Amino acid sequence: LALDQYEGYPFFYGKEMMTVDMNGEEVEAMVYIMTDGYEIGYPSQMYLNTILDGYEEAGFDPSAIETALKKSIAYMEQSQDDGFDINL
Repeated sequence: LALDQYEGYPFFYGKEMMTVDMNGEEVEAMVYIMTDGYEIGYPSQMYLNTILDGYEEAGFDPSAIETALKKSIAYMEQSQDDGFDINL
């Protein structure tokens, strides 16, 4: 699958089925989960734009990606404050 290669499956990310909320309805979705041994980091602008374009083309609300990015940034900043070394 093309998306698997793009996402670095199975080395950088694994895949899992998960129940997610989609417009108030619970649905089963395949999600990519970062594998052990990698640290959280900022996505490249190209990667972020690709994901946002895909969300918009699929009719998804891109604010979910923006919210996730903000949470990731806050997590990374908190981890730095706690003394963890994060590669940016």
